[in-house]
Amino acid sequence: MDLELDKKLCKLAPHLFADRRASMQVTCLCWGFDCGNGWYELLKEAATKLEPLCKAEYEKYIQIEKPWYKPVREAISFISRASFLFHILYKFASWLDPNIYNSPMHWFGGGPRASQVKEKYGGLRFYLTHGTPEMYAIVGKAESQSLMTCETCGKPGKRRGREWLYTRCNSCWKKEQRDS
Repeated sequence: MDLELDKKLCKLAPHLFADRRASMQVTCLCWGFDCGNGWYELLKEAATKLEPLCKAEYEKYIQIEKPWYKPVREAISFISRASFLFHILYKFASWLDPNIYNSPMHWFGGGPRASQVKEKYGGLRFYLTHGTPEMYAIVGKAESQSLMTCETCGKPGKRRGREWLYTRCNSCWKKEQRDS
């Protein structure tokens, strides 16, 4: 996807695409939106619906998260190389608050957000770190619509190809066949 459209999506949904500039050790979204410009409207529609849900989930986790959780988790991960110290710290943290390791904030570092957006087998793949059934329904709808939308121009299309599958409209498909 073009850099300009990439920036528009990130500006439209800052919570959903919070990891857009994160390291590759954290997310696959660091490589950007790995699909054609034709799916921009599908992504925009999905992002518009997902952003308020992601923000609400994040706010919910922030209220649950206690201020001392993060330093304790960091200390435990730092000391985890010495197994007896890890065990002592883990038991102590669990004794202080049994929910410290049950929070999605612990495992995912925040509210739900996109971890990868790409094309695969001629369809859109939109992965979230975690989410609600409503969020996954929105993502599923965008993925199914992508199978009927040209990835290049956004017009109605269908899946084509043999070894490599694409979703293209008739004119884009003919143009690709002439160019190759």
